[in-house]
Amino acid sequence: MFSRGALRCAGAWLALALLTGCASWTPPPSRPLSARILLEERFARRTEQRLFDDGRWVGAWALAHWHATESASAIESGLDEQVAAGYSIEEALLAVMSRAGLWAHAQYGAWGELRERVDGGCPVVVQQIRGEPRAREFLVVVQIDAESEVLQLMHADGSTTEQSAGAFYRAWQPSRQWMMTLCPPDRVTWKIRTPELMGLVRYYDARHESEAAEKWVALALERDPQNADLLTGLATRAQLSGRSNAAELLFRRALMINDRHARAANNLAILLADENRALDEAAALSRRAVALEPGNPNMLDTRGYVLMKQGKWAEASRILEKAWERSTVLSTRARAEIGIHLTRAYIKNEEVHLARAVASELLKESPGLLVPSDVREALERPGANPLSMQN
Repeated sequence: MFSRGALRCAGAWLALALLTGCASWTPPPSRPLSARILLEERFARRTEQRLFDDGRWVGAWALAHWHATESASAIESGLDEQVAAGYSIEEALLAVMSRAGLWAHAQYGAWGELRERVDGGCPVVVQQIRGEPRAREFLVVVQIDAESEVLQLMHADGSTTEQSAGAFYRAWQPSRQWMMTLCPPDRVTWKIRTPELMGLVRYYDARHESEAAEKWVALALERDPQNADLLTGLATRAQLSGRSNAAELLFRRALMINDRHARAANNLAILLADENRALDEAAALSRRAVALEPGNPNMLDTRGYVLMKQGKWAEASRILEKAWERSTVLSTRARAEIGIHLTRAYIKNEEVHLARAVASELLKESPGLLVPSDVREALERPGANPLSMQN
């Protein structure tokens, strides 16, 4: 799993757009018809959201458990900054904990993987989802009894409870068995897998220890040279460091091994569209990614982005509407990227009333959002304000 600090599937181009030619923006004066009503009519599922607990406590727990020297306040501040920027707490932990010398690796795991880490002396952070409305809770699996398979779980308030393996799994399964390993790298006692090797690469990249990072890259490629996931991860790493030629070669190599690799197809489509070349190929790649993962808002967003690059604004808006409707499961930052795409497509389609409604929603969710200058100017144009920006 890649943090949003790494390349999210929908594309890194907007991050640049938000840093250049943008300014903070206040909506123009409103009219009676509200954006809320418009969006509820057009996007019926937009209000479907799960309740989340605050997982920031995991950082402080890890510092104390592993006797890390980094101050708890510094880690808490780092997590707050990441969350304020629109990243999820899971992404924030991946980005910040390396400062304390702790390697964080998140994955959708299995019972056997959970057990081998806990049995090896490494408590594992998990999520359970239960109740109505469905609410997520972060827990730490501290111990698993070898005979009874009863788990000892620690909660945010520091209390511990016991749970049978069956009850644990029933509440763990709805999170797709999400788990996070959080420990010093030298405490790994289990046979490390390829995704974890890439996690160690990211750990040493974050600590600017390039020699150590390249050592793990070499080991990963030596151990698993035909792994399309690994090649896609390395391609994304190259793309983020500005080595687009190397990234393209690695993406293509991954697709030669597995032409149904959705993320490789998706991210290669982004790379080509970012460079405004081979747009027909980018379109075909984005279509393939959506066909493979039709419900993934990131894939839909990439498809819409490529269509925008081709000047197919009406088709782009239809696709981006689907991405926007499904984006409630994403972080606010990722949702903002999709929303800006959709807003721009609506403007190009001369549907400014819809563009303003989406912009209102974005600003409600992220009051400090920097709106690209071309979007801001179009929304502020005289006579282009048929709907209220107020909720």
